[in-house]
Amino acid sequence: MGAEPVDLRAIAPEVAGYLMASLPREEEGAWEHMCSTAYQIGCMALAKLGFAEETDWGALRRAEPVLPDVMPRWDDVCIAVLWLADQQGRLSYLRPDGMVRVHRAGRFIITPAVPPTPPVPNIAAAHGLGPALADGETLFVLASLGLVEGGAWTASAETALWRCQPQEWGMTIEPDPRFQAGVARALDTLPDPMRAEIEKLASIPDADLRDEAARQATNLDLLARRPQVQTRPPPDPMDIARRAVPWHRQHALDWLFFRGWRLADGCLTEAETRRALQIFHDPLAIATRRAVIRHLRPDSPVAEC
Repeated sequence: MGAEPVDLRAIAPEVAGYLMASLPREEEGAWEHMCSTAYQIGCMALAKLGFAEETDWGALRRAEPVLPDVMPRWDDVCIAVLWLADQQGRLSYLRPDGMVRVHRAGRFIITPAVPPTPPVPNIAAAHGLGPALADGETLFVLASLGLVEGGAWTASAETALWRCQPQEWGMTIEPDPRFQAGVARALDTLPDPMRAEIEKLASIPDADLRDEAARQATNLDLLARRPQVQTRPPPDPMDIARRAVPWHRQHALDWLFFRGWRLADGCLTEAETRRALQIFHDPLAIATRRAVIRHLRPDSPVAEC
């Protein structure tokens, strides 16, 4: 396992307190994740830290928090904090010109008649990361986690923020030698069961396409029977299948990497998987999945997803 820059056990109360203050509260001692990715991950982190019990709808505060014998991964807890802070507007990533992201309405960019004064960042650009503006509590917890020091991002923060990739910074990580090394490490540590699952998901025989096309044909037939629906000309069920099957397989492959892979360690052992949070929609894991599939199965339709 890669070395973690801080002792998460020592700062767990501060991190948990921040999560509890930032999550939507349904009632005292209960937090509702509202099917939002950032809130779901925040509830998971609270449970992994021993401060809550995870539920289908969120998390319930434990009357007596008990830190686990084995703490969750530092990098995963960092993502829980960063995503939640961004979701709640407590952390804003700034463009190189100091401005926040542009606002769009459909195809149009909304531009104020009077340009606003650029906010003054309190986290300076460093180590390949752009500037940011955080409220006081967020800045404190980011510093506690070792992501900010002396008013700037730390070296440890760089690869952690590869899992956020704020659009304001225009990050391109694939050419970076550390990303390439991470892909090689994933391939070197790939366990046989995961390799077999990748092979299964990346292989799309004609029979699978025919089965999906038959299902789509049934759905199109039911849709055509509705008088208010017009489908002229009707789409080709096989064309739909050729797009749908790789998309579903790609989603399943992403989950293999969300659960069982991290940049510093490659594919995780069973013990390490238990420490990990299931950080879905992780752009770094998705980029690695693409690279691994292109290496193992460049002929697969999933390699282009």
